[in-house]
Amino acid sequence: MTEVRLIRGDAAPPRRARSDGEAPAARSPGNLNPVIRNVARASIQEIDLILLELQRIRDLVQHGGERLTRELTRYASLNQSVLATMKVIHESLKPVGSADGNARP
Repeated sequence: MTEVRLIRGDAAPPRRARSDGEAPAARSPGNLNPVIRNVARASIQEIDLILLELQRIRDLVQHGGERLTRELTRYASLNQSVLATMKVIHESLKPVGSADGNARP
């Protein structure tokens, strides 16, 4: 246990035994402040990391949505062009089919 305490700086020192008449040592605000600061600092750092990750995900989703909007707009335009081209081809083939007399229904 001594070797572990030498390696880990956060290990608590061994407690000394109290005599029966001795009251437990009360923690003073001066002793608690560094502990509270360390806990708060670790919590704030973790929250900051979570916020950064959420912002990264938000940006990813936003850029993905913008890309999908562009792709759908391009697809709709291409679809309209194909429909217009098919209509022109259909209209141009009508006279050819009636002139042959072999028009198919």
